[in-house]
Formats: sequence, structure tokens, C-alpha cells
Amino acid sequence: MHGKACVKNPNLITMKKPIFVLLLIAGLLVPTLATAQLIVFKGSSSDAYVGENRSWRIASKMIVVVDYSTGNFGRIDYTTIYGSRRYSTATYTNSHLVQVTGPNGKAYTAVTRIPTDCD
Repeated sequence: MHGKACVKNPNLITMKKPIFVLLLIAGLLVPTLATAQLIVFKGSSSDAYVGENRSWRIASKMIVVVDYSTGNFGRIDYTTIYGSRRYSTATYTNSHLVQVTGPNGKAYTAVTRIPTDCD
């Protein structure tokens, strides 16, 4: 039976430590160098469905995350239907943030987009 002797190389250990520290510092600094501005909206929505000789309304809560620089946004809807929790997600492109005037002169921010041929 042959066995190999396990000898630790002290130079290898001292070389790994500075490389690890540099990688750790680089990993911590990279997110601060990348700039992104995300806007998060929370709200509610209500959808009405009509068909198959019946109609019903589903109220849900939603979270919309908008990337201000690209105009892309993602939407997460969640609701409870007949006791079970339902989630849905969607991503959209080509959106614009528009300031609109609502009731009593209150300013609102609307996320608008032009539907594409795929919608």
C-alpha cells in the first residue's frame, strides 16, 4: 500500500490570503460603482372578468419596480382566491414615467407604455 505524504506549502497559504482579501474588497466595491436608480411603487388593482355566463371581480395588491434609466419595469401581483394565495409576475419594456394631475389638483406619477405587436 502506497501513501502520499501531505505536506503543506506555507508559501501557498500566504499567497491565497492577499488574493482572497483583494477579491473580497473588489466584490464589495463593485456594487457601489454601478449606478442604478430603481423606483418601487406599491398599490392595489382590481380586475373584472366576464365570460362563461358569469362575471367576477378580483382585487389584488401589487408591487411595481421601475428601472428609471431604461424604462423597463417588473410587476408582481398577489391575491387570495377561494382561500389559496396566487402570485403573478410580468416584465415590460419601453415604458415612460409621466406626471399627471389627478382629483383636487394632486400630482401623480403614472407608468405608461405603448403596447407592442406581441401584447
